[in-house]
Amino acid sequence: MALGATIDFEAGTLKRAPKIWQKIGMEWLYRCMKEPKRLFKRYFVDDMQFFYYFGKQLLGIYKDPFRKKIDYFLRKNLHCKAIDCKATCSTDTPLSSLS
Repeated sequence: MALGATIDFEAGTLKRAPKIWQKIGMEWLYRCMKEPKRLFKRYFVDDMQFFYYFGKQLLGIYKDPFRKKIDYFLRKNLHCKAIDCKATCSTDTPLSSLS
């Protein structure tokens, strides 16, 4: 469960960012400027791997290492139970080509 600073906001121990920061979705940056020692590493060091993979996905160059396993699971548990496809369905056939 990701609550962030919600409990601190509700308890009144931490003030929220001004409305303009909230509206433009930059409350995290406002908080980082207010508490740089505590939040800089979290936002700008620990989260970089997430942004790296997110950027690759946006550009369409991310290769999902689990895709083959997912295709195999879906084929075996959904497609092959609906019809007898042993002759036309193999684990190397992309799921999108089956219809």
